[in-house]
Amino acid sequence: LRSESSTRFEKGIDPNRVERAGKRACELLEKYANGTVLDGVVSFDELDRSEKQVTMATSVINDRLGTEISNEEIKDILRRLQFNYEVNGEEFIVSAPTRRGDIELFEDMLEEVARIYGYDNLPFTLPGGASQAGGLSLNQQLKRKVKAYFEGAGLHETITYSLTHESKAATLVSPEIEREAKAPVGLAMPMSEDHSHLRLSLLPEMLQSLSYNVARKQMDLAYYEIGTVFVSQEEQVTKQPKEILRASGALTGTWISHPWQQEKKNVDFFVVKGIVEGLSEQLDISFTYEKAKLPHMHPGRTAVVKAGGKEIGFIGQVHPKLQKELGLKETYVFDLNAEELFSQYTKEEAFQAIPRFPSVSRDIALVVDEKISAGAIASTISEAGAPLVKDVQVFDVYQGEHLPEGKKSLAFNLLYLDPQRTLKDQEVEEAHDKILTAVKDQHQAELRG
Repeated sequence: LRSESSTRFEKGIDPNRVERAGKRACELLEKYANGTVLDGVVSFDELDRSEKQVTMATSVINDRLGTEISNEEIKDILRRLQFNYEVNGEEFIVSAPTRRGDIELFEDMLEEVARIYGYDNLPFTLPGGASQAGGLSLNQQLKRKVKAYFEGAGLHETITYSLTHESKAATLVSPEIEREAKAPVGLAMPMSEDHSHLRLSLLPEMLQSLSYNVARKQMDLAYYEIGTVFVSQEEQVTKQPKEILRASGALTGTWISHPWQQEKKNVDFFVVKGIVEGLSEQLDISFTYEKAKLPHMHPGRTAVVKAGGKEIGFIGQVHPKLQKELGLKETYVFDLNAEELFSQYTKEEAFQAIPRFPSVSRDIALVVDEKISAGAIASTISEAGAPLVKDVQVFDVYQGEHLPEGKKSLAFNLLYLDPQRTLKDQEVEEAHDKILTAVKDQHQAELRG
């Protein structure tokens, strides 16, 4: 129940007016009641009686209000408010009188400037952000498409907390996010330590969910989540963290738990890589993979994912030490920048007819240095064999007996095709020889006998 009294107490009392009011009361008592006024003032409080200073810049005021107020107009507004101020370029250092206890922040002064300037003088503008009339936006459609793909691939959607413990907030962070974020954003007044910081990755809470369910004998789990992470922007005026949409997943246990057409298979690196490559096909975006060493990830089973020359995330196995802490067996994860994927997506879908002419399939086995990736060899084969080579697939990797130390054998299947005519054996042989020369020159590869 609001009353005149409650409103008065809400506004508070100017501490500097109390002494003046007391002196005035003493004056009236002495004049009309024959009172005797004693010297001095007895004070029982420790109130801050100084004027609060607030700094504001003309450009920031105009940016927030959408106006073009000049310095002179701001000076006039402060004069009408009876606020003292100092000017330093476009900045105003305003001293808020103690009678105005509600003035503490820049936003409080901004409200006063807008009020005196006149709310009716503020320009009319539509709310910011994109809107889509009569349907879903392209990003909304793509988000649904990605969700449908993950669910079709056998993953279950999870929705985890955006807030987490400080020790987990910066765990399993993608390299491109780690370079941008100095530290996770913390709350000024968190409800608990376990929910004190905004996440930089979706994976820590997802792994916690895996751990919870594995402890209850749910051993075969495959999760995905599409959600936002929060990157600090302290240098910005608003100081609001930037939100980035990510698509992440975590898998453990058996991938095919009840097979009837194929053998039982445990989750491994290639299962997760296959899921990510399936997503690249859904969006028609080409992915490349580079071996990487990341904190909290297995040093030999981790790769950075790139699209259009940009890093967009990573895939791999969680470090055995972290797996042990969580009570998990081999667990594999992926984390991708969904916003970057959506920006590279092109809606045009070209019709591609089934080839009328026969293709030619050739196998090739190459002995290369163990540090060279199969992806690098496949790229060289595709470039050297263009335009006849339509597809390159790795079907065998061997390292051990009958091979020199530090070497490995990579076997590829090459598909030659011309959509306009039937290829001649001589053309295929020439393209094949060209490929062998290219891999030998660029990777010192030798044809395995």
